[in-house]
Amino acid sequence: MSHTLEQLRKLFEEYENDESIVYKKCKDSIVALKKLKDTITNESRKGIYNPLFAKFRADKLKVIKIVDIVTLESLKCVNNYIYDKSIEYKLNKIVEEPDFDKNLDRICAKGIHYFKTLDPAYYFSFCPLVDNNKYTGSIIKYDDNGLKKRETNWKKGKQIGKTENNMERMYFMTFIMEALLVK
Repeated sequence: MSHTLEQLRKLFEEYENDESIVYKKCKDSIVALKKLKDTITNESRKGIYNPLFAKFRADKLKVIKIVDIVTLESLKCVNNYIYDKSIEYKLNKIVEEPDFDKNLDRICAKGIHYFKTLDPAYYFSFCPLVDNNKYTGSIIKYDDNGLKKRETNWKKGKQIGKTENNMERMYFMTFIMEALLVK
């Protein structure tokens, strides 16, 4: 059985209006994390198009909920593997990146990567249900600054219809953003 983003939203709805809660994809799970008073983030970085869908990073966050996106089961921990490093996300524990890159304008640098809302975390590196020929619904890809790149529709793991592609618009917006940042 494939589960939809709507079903996941219901499981995380208690955090919907809490700006201190952020979301991360770890393997086939969504992890809800809480920013602490002394958490350092790069949310002030330049070039953000839509902060609700942009990728950010932090030096430390507290794990408050973990849900498997395939089974919808709550989990107590999940491991996330990045290159040669494994980070364990345990319920009610603080996860830290000791080598956090303090250059806050860098996006894909050392830190705990996250999104401010559930949707981009759900779609990030999306494959468990598609790979099993079970997924029916949309898959949306966002760039690191939160601009929607493309949307595809799927039925039982097979792409149907045309891909909505925003690459032209994305390049134009990138050009405008860079021009504004230079001034």
